[in-house]
Amino acid sequence: MLRDSRASARRLSAAAVMAVGMVAPLVAATGGAQAASGRATGAGTSTPVTNGPIIYGDQPDNQPTKLTTKAMNPDGSGQHQLADSHACGDSAYTAPGSIVYAPDGTMAAIGCGDGQVHIATADLSRTAVILPWQQNQEISPVAWSADGKTIYYDVLDLRDSKAPPVLWSIRTDGSGKAPVTTVPAGYRLQSIAADGTMSLTSGAGSNSSVSVLSPGASTPRLISSQEVGLSSLSADGTKVATVEYQYGAIFLKVYNSDGSNSGGVTLAKMPPDNTIGTIALSPDGHQLAYTRYLPGATPTSGFSGTQIWTIGTEGAALPVKLTESADVLSLEAWHSGPLSQTPRGVVQRLAGADRIGTAVATADAAYSPLHPGTTRAKTAVISRADSFADALAGNALAAQKHGPLLLTGSASLDPRVAHELSALLDADSTVYVLGGPQALSPQIDAQIRALGMTPKRLAGTDRFSTATAIAAEVATHPHTVLVATGTNFPDALAAGAAAATDPDGGVVLLTDDKTVPSATRAYLNSVNPATTKVYGVGRQGVAALNTTALTGHFTPLAGDDRCGTDLAVANDTTLFPAPLAAGVATGENWPDALSGGAYVGALKSPLLLTEHSLDSMGTSISVVHADFWLMAHTLTLQQVSVFGGSAVYGDSYVKGFGQAAFGAGNFDVR
Repeated sequence: MLRDSRASARRLSAAAVMAVGMVAPLVAATGGAQAASGRATGAGTSTPVTNGPIIYGDQPDNQPTKLTTKAMNPDGSGQHQLADSHACGDSAYTAPGSIVYAPDGTMAAIGCGDGQVHIATADLSRTAVILPWQQNQEISPVAWSADGKTIYYDVLDLRDSKAPPVLWSIRTDGSGKAPVTTVPAGYRLQSIAADGTMSLTSGAGSNSSVSVLSPGASTPRLISSQEVGLSSLSADGTKVATVEYQYGAIFLKVYNSDGSNSGGVTLAKMPPDNTIGTIALSPDGHQLAYTRYLPGATPTSGFSGTQIWTIGTEGAALPVKLTESADVLSLEAWHSGPLSQTPRGVVQRLAGADRIGTAVATADAAYSPLHPGTTRAKTAVISRADSFADALAGNALAAQKHGPLLLTGSASLDPRVAHELSALLDADSTVYVLGGPQALSPQIDAQIRALGMTPKRLAGTDRFSTATAIAAEVATHPHTVLVATGTNFPDALAAGAAAATDPDGGVVLLTDDKTVPSATRAYLNSVNPATTKVYGVGRQGVAALNTTALTGHFTPLAGDDRCGTDLAVANDTTLFPAPLAAGVATGENWPDALSGGAYVGALKSPLLLTEHSLDSMGTSISVVHADFWLMAHTLTLQQVSVFGGSAVYGDSYVKGFGQAAFGAGNFDVR
């Protein structure tokens, strides 16, 4: 459809005219769940093109802040709202404007009234900003690249009404913003088909024309120069529909993109008082949708309403009116195939009466046969409930051995833990006990045996050698090694969840602040950085690694504080290439984060640590950091788990994490 008219369509004046999904279950602790909505894959599929819903904007009496996006079936049935201002960041002052879909229809790009570009799920229920607010600019996405990785958009300088739009591009992750130089001089990009065919316009008024540029070609092929006011390219790139002004009349026409029907086929001829606003060619190219603005002035728009019609592009089919409204309606897209509905997100609080109870609740959520979607645990890890010294490397062990991490008192096995082991594990299962007899009494081993299970001690002379013993149990030759200080807990807990994501073996080693203990150094000396990815986590871990032979051969992940380091780990796309979930735990204490790290590590997802230090507005700074991470991953997240009771996170915090991850009204709290 014609993108030149997008800016004016949102502030229309007479002179400017022209499937239901189920709620997603909790992600199983085994990982491997599929994303709620995948990234666009572009062309190259043999799936037949089918006509899905028509997407259109509805603007009452030319009020841009009240513009909503709706969808209806090609026969006019099933009309329903897709999005309102929430699609542009929950602002009451902006609304979705131009909308273009990726070649495979799974994602959309939205131009918002405040000069932003958002990327969204197909049903527009979740959006993420890839281009932030641009002062004095109006932004209109016009096309996706054929591979679905780049969005092209027009930039209109609002300070100069005579300046033409300038074409820019940006990748779907928000990187690579740059002006476009590949479109031939003198042409404007209108759309790109799935096979890479481009629809271009040039000139203005009576000299306006439309052309196509085939993949690999350097010269556009002229399609029509008959004062083309609007144009639309079919999804497969084979047809171009136009609105042309000739001999005092308006013509709806369709052309073959290869130029084989010179002069095109006239679909309809209308008198000049029939004002056509927007058009959209169906994905299969067999129908054309268009809007007609009805004469009769209203206080601001100059029209009394809008109709949406369709007409066949072959034969002598008569136009069919789909809908009529007193509002200003504008076609945005004609979606290919069914419009998938994004499953609602899930926010769950995992908590017990104390730290032992929270660990048991977390184990239940991951492995209890009573919870749908879980699988039976293969093992369990037991750690001391009143000290983190021997536990810091344990969450990676638990996740990779497919079992929970449970806490107990040091003298004997807590009855709740004994019950949980019996509920989750088969007889003869191995239960790892972290630390020597001074940390956890031999009585605990005897109690595990009494349950019909086999205890296995992993211990060294100190916390550092215990960590290397745990690492040796995870993998003889680890594929990923994360090194963090063992004198405090936050960095190592974030590292543990990250280490668990590596199916070939990820381990956590500990330093003595900025010093490498002998046990850790001996382990590191056996690591070949050519085959093992090594990370320094936190400033102490980075400083310690710089005293070893691995200097210059590891990736530093460090922030200004514990939460900054945690986010550096969470943002590493090698460790977390496609997280479907996230865990949130306080970084002020370790027990909830320890058992929570084992839980989210099994989901190949990060643990987000927060502190309750407040900024001048009374907002927890680190909670805001966690929110930003959740918002940046909203398109694919399915679940957020919050570890700890209301004394740690009030209900408003839990809901806030859900809103950051999934958008207002798009999640359930369990």
